[in-house]
Amino acid sequence: MKKHLLLICTYSILLSSCILFRPATSVTTVDVESDIENAPSADLIDIARSLEGIPYKYGGTTQRGFDCSGFTSYVYQKNNATIPRTSGEQEKYAQSVRIKDLKTGDLVFFRPNKVGKVFHVALVVDNNRDGVIVIHSTSSRGVVEENITKSSYWSKKYWTGGRVYNN
Repeated sequence: MKKHLLLICTYSILLSSCILFRPATSVTTVDVESDIENAPSADLIDIARSLEGIPYKYGGTTQRGFDCSGFTSYVYQKNNATIPRTSGEQEKYAQSVRIKDLKTGDLVFFRPNKVGKVFHVALVVDNNRDGVIVIHSTSSRGVVEENITKSSYWSKKYWTGGRVYNN
């Protein structure tokens, strides 16, 4: 009888602890099923390239206009993967990757200097002997593809790379 009562008490405590530790409703969640999966990177790039020429819009997340992280999250979403909305959150979410190891579909993050916060994100199209080619939404040109290695502006601000998929 004591054993039976002890099991009931233990079970009750475990159940009540589940209720006490429910996640807060205001916390942003990500789609764990699409987290770090094998992905068709070519599809990501096809989706991204189809958006070239769309203008920049601060806070934009639609084809009417994108900011940088709105663009990357939109492209991943169209490829059935959910990533965080802002460039800083995307940096934290992705697995860190060195520049020499960047692959198609990876993200690259930029900071104004070594102590500044991430202010920009771009999607890697290719990484070859000519440099790192990305597609991103820039405030001056909208969605464009360019070689950041050869850019006097972007090459100085490159911070790190990140992988959302195992490419």
